[in-house]
Amino acid sequence: MDSLKSLLDDKKYELVIKLTKGSKNSADLFYRIAAFMCLGNYEEALYVIQDNQEILNDNLVALIPIHIELLCALDRFEQAYAVSEYYSNLPYQSQEVEEVIQKVPALIEQARKRNEAVYYSEDEIIEKLTSTNNEEVIFALDLIKKRDVLFFLPYIKNVLVKFPNQTVRSLALMLLVEKEVDRELQYLQEGKIINVNPKKLKAPFTGPIFNGLAKRFSLNLKDPSLTNYATNILASYVIYTYPREIEESESEELFVAIYLSAKKMLGIDDLDIQQTCLEHQVDVNRVNFYINKIDLVLRDI
Repeated sequence: MDSLKSLLDDKKYELVIKLTKGSKNSADLFYRIAAFMCLGNYEEALYVIQDNQEILNDNLVALIPIHIELLCALDRFEQAYAVSEYYSNLPYQSQEVEEVIQKVPALIEQARKRNEAVYYSEDEIIEKLTSTNNEEVIFALDLIKKRDVLFFLPYIKNVLVKFPNQTVRSLALMLLVEKEVDRELQYLQEGKIINVNPKKLKAPFTGPIFNGLAKRFSLNLKDPSLTNYATNILASYVIYTYPREIEESESEELFVAIYLSAKKMLGIDDLDIQQTCLEHQVDVNRVNFYINKIDLVLRDI
């Protein structure tokens, strides 16, 4: 339901909760869960899952990470492991679901580390933030979410312009956007220094063009694995190019490029780029440009 997604984007969480009350539609329920999570009401979000487990089990790829995240947010790590065991014992649904289940123990362990953020000293966080290792810097950014971001701002500013990985630089900027930091800062975006004010930037993963692309993948790609790969590629692309927004004039070519890239990742060998571009009435050269850009994005992660 597009209206619910738009309401979430506009932070009208209470209205989403009101509109989805009593619904037994899977999509509505996921929006209801998301609204409760955005309000920090994790218990109510868990109740939605518990009361509608069979309905939500139709989309385990989306449900499992959310369920685990909620339990970890409430420091219920043992229960998270028990829920993980429950999902692993369900009848086989797809290889994609199996891959999600295999990642759950690592998700719980990462959440444990985040929960221990209070035990990291400021010096330890700075040490990670000034590391040359992608994962160390990303972990430090995650720890800072529970701290005074302005204390670490001089080090984050260094990440914004000097860290070699574009995705990490983007995640650093997104943290400042989330924290509504009102400062004029320099930011290295794909080789070019630009000036940004995080407080004035739009949050990622919002807007009609992004929502429209995500919906098209969900509706038009019949293979759930292909849909998931395409959606993940779209998210990675948005992170890499942030804060630049996808324009309407490029959305069709980007859709085709992501679709073809997702098929390639799944090992589907009927990749007739020329024919696919002809069917969608898009320029093959532009599609190849975006395919190459997507390859760059995925190598950067």
